[in-house]
Amino acid sequence: MRREAAQMLREIGDPMATMGFIKALRDTDGTVVSYAISWLDYAVMDSEIATAVVEPLIGILKEKNPYLCGKAAEWLGKIGDEPLPSLRPKNLSLAVEPLKLALNDADESVRKAAAKALKSITR
Repeated sequence: MRREAAQMLREIGDPMATMGFIKALRDTDGTVVSYAISWLDYAVMDSEIATAVVEPLIGILKEKNPYLCGKAAEWLGKIGDEPLPSLRPKNLSLAVEPLKLALNDADESVRKAAAKALKSITR
């Protein structure tokens, strides 16, 4: 049921669904998390949303699914690409250590995404 709901919300693209997708980033079902991560591609990323998704994305880095870990690292890097440091989420620094750990992941795509994210965040 959660999978279908997440997929429908993503397809509708309703901005009111934002909090639902942020909550879905913490779901225990990998498919639900996958839909929530793909929603980020359509979201209007302001500083409030960026701040809200940082910690769930960090949590996803600890999962065993390389696709989800890679996507989480990619998004942390995109958030870190904010050119004005004053507009970056204050909690983004929490991602540095988990991303460093991801540099040792068995999956090469996760390692590459983590390295790129670290470069964006620590510049």
